[in-house]
This record gives sequence, C-alpha cells and structure tokens, in this order.
Amino acid sequence: MSRVGIMGGTFDPIHLAHLVCAEEVLRSLELDKVVFMPAGDPHFKQGKVVASPAKRLHMVELACKGNPHFDVSDLEIRRQGITYTVDTLEQLHRENPDDSLFFILGADALAGIGSWYGSGRLPSLATYVVIPRPGYDVSTLAEQARGFTIEVCEVPSMDLSSTMVRNRIAQGKSVHYLVPDAVRVYLEDTGLYAGGRRSSDEEGAVSGRLIASAEQAVRERLSGKRLMHSFGAAHTARALAEAYGVDGDIAYLAGLLHDWDKCIPNDRAVERAEELGIPLKKAMRATPSVLHGLTASKALPDELFDLPQEILDAIARHTIPVMEMRPLDKIVYIADKIEPSRPIEHTRAVRERIGISSLHELYLQTFASSLAWLIETRRPVYTGSIKVWNALMRQG
Repeated sequence: MSRVGIMGGTFDPIHLAHLVCAEEVLRSLELDKVVFMPAGDPHFKQGKVVASPAKRLHMVELACKGNPHFDVSDLEIRRQGITYTVDTLEQLHRENPDDSLFFILGADALAGIGSWYGSGRLPSLATYVVIPRPGYDVSTLAEQARGFTIEVCEVPSMDLSSTMVRNRIAQGKSVHYLVPDAVRVYLEDTGLYAGGRRSSDEEGAVSGRLIASAEQAVRERLSGKRLMHSFGAAHTARALAEAYGVDGDIAYLAGLLHDWDKCIPNDRAVERAEELGIPLKKAMRATPSVLHGLTASKALPDELFDLPQEILDAIARHTIPVMEMRPLDKIVYIADKIEPSRPIEHTRAVRERIGISSLHELYLQTFASSLAWLIETRRPVYTGSIKVWNALMRQG
C-alpha cells in the first residue's frame, strides 16, 4: 500500500512553484510519491489552454526527470472528452485499490469544490491536501467542506504562474530560474508561446494587473466573512462564465467587486446613494439592503478603477435585477447567492444544475431560491425584485 499524492493541472507550462509545492507536500505528509497529471480537456479551461496536451505532458516529464519521488501520468490526456477530477480518482482506485490518494489543491479550489462535477462522490476518494491562498480562511472552508478529509500544508510562497511565464516569453523576456532548465531549453528550441496567441493579460478587456490591483483593494476594504465571500463569488463567477461562454476574467472582476460597498451599514446606505447623486425610488429607500450594488457601481470608477460598463451594470444588478439581464448580470447574481461560504442546503439544488441547465434557467432557479430564503427568514423583500419576477413568470 502506497501513499500517493496527485497533482493535477494544465501545466501550461509547468514551473518551479509547481515543483516546490509537490516537494513540500511529499515531505510534510510523508508520501511515497507525487504523480503529476496534466489535464487533457479540462472543463474549467475549455478554449483557454495554449499548448497541446502532448507538449504539456512532455514539459512535465522534463521537469520531473531525475526526482525518484515524482511520477508523471498521461491518464487524463488519454481520456476522451472533458476531464473531471472525480473520474480520474475513481479510475486510480480501480487500478490501485490499496493506494491512499492525496489530492493536492489550492484553497481557492477548495472554496468551489461543492460545485464540482460529481462532488458528492469526491469525499470517499481521497484526502484533500489544501495549500493556503491569500484571502481564504482555510479553517472555515474546511468546516464547510463537510465529509471531506482535509490536510493543510503550508508551502513557500512564490509569486509565479503559468500566465506570467507565457507573458514573459511572448514579450521576449527571460524565464531563467522560473522554470526547470530542461523546460526552458525546450521552450527556447520550439518557440512555444513566443508567437501564436497572445495572453489574456495583453488582449482581454481587463488586464492581469487590473485584477491584481482589485484583489489588493478588496483585501484592504473588506475583512472577515465579507472578504471571503467576495473572493468566493469571484471564483464562482469565473467558473460559471467558463461553463456558459462568458469572459472569465471579466466575470471574476465583477464577482470580486460586487460587494465593494457592503462595508457601508444599511442605516447609511440611503445617505451614501444621495451623496453619489443616485435618484432613489420609494421602494429602494424602504429596502436599503439592496443599495450597495447600486452605490458600488456608481462609486467604483471614481474611487478605484475605470471599469468596463458591463462590469458596473452587473454589480448594480446583483441586488436590483432588471427584466433584460445580460449573461454577465446573471452570472454575478448567481455567484453571489451560491458561492461556497453560503449555506450548502440553501444552494445545493442550484449548484447541481451548473452546466446542465441553461444560464437563464439557472438564474430563475437562483432568483426563486433567493426570494424563498428572504421570506423564510422574515427579511424585507425589495418590491422591484417581485415586479421583475412576476414579469418573468408572465413571459413563461
């Protein structure tokens, strides 16, 4: 019987932080080996992986060569169709039933594990080794991941990502000491990432620099459960965006900033709106708890960033829905309600339909669940939301 770590990922490309993480987990948990498993067609990154599966696998093999405790598996690359973690773990159990599996993931991934495909089967398949991430309370997330066996492993912090490596190569910069030498030589010889498709940091509507700045600003403005909720909503919004064909970076940024004004107490919300010059309907004044989306969308361009209008609209509409909700509006509305720190019992039905129901049906399901929760907990309901709901029901 062996204790086997499983380190999955796109590895597009593999870099030194991946290896440092695997080595630390190997030694801290006294594992026999860590198996690196490049994803074939990961459901969460469809259309976003730059290098082919064969090239990514080859780079991982180059990186792990020489370490007797690191193995490489092409299991997910050989599998046809979309890659799901639950299928991989079940296959590993069938092939080596006596092995104990330790699945390595970041705290950001743990925050969304309840919405993974086949999440109900995951707890029995492995111990989940969680790597802490800034902005995530691992102890709280571990408590929420009921049924999962969790091990927390601290690893040396390295501000390094595959996106950074690709960007540097595309810009003609050195990646010496960022990737293993054998991988660096392969990249130089093949010209991989040097031409071809530009990175999202260069071509997208929002840049990686903007996202990093927003993350820092949110950490400075919010704290505790509200901070964890904002990052949870951001990651959930990205996952929803990738499932429904919306730009993931835009969705992440909208989810991250949606509660920018939640630090304003309800008894000051009307005053805040008036200071910003927002005309308020009587129903809005009567339900100040919905105003933080509206005030955030108005304040953010002046207080923080020049954001795309679609992000500002989605932030406003997550509390004050309108009849014609665009896809991004629906994604932020849903993400706010179902992110992992929300009660599992209240949102499980919605989470289980991600990628199965249409985005509009998922939005309606979330809308109905939200109204029911407000009524069950005897909270005031914004009458504008009821009007939108009734109009949607009349449309059929």
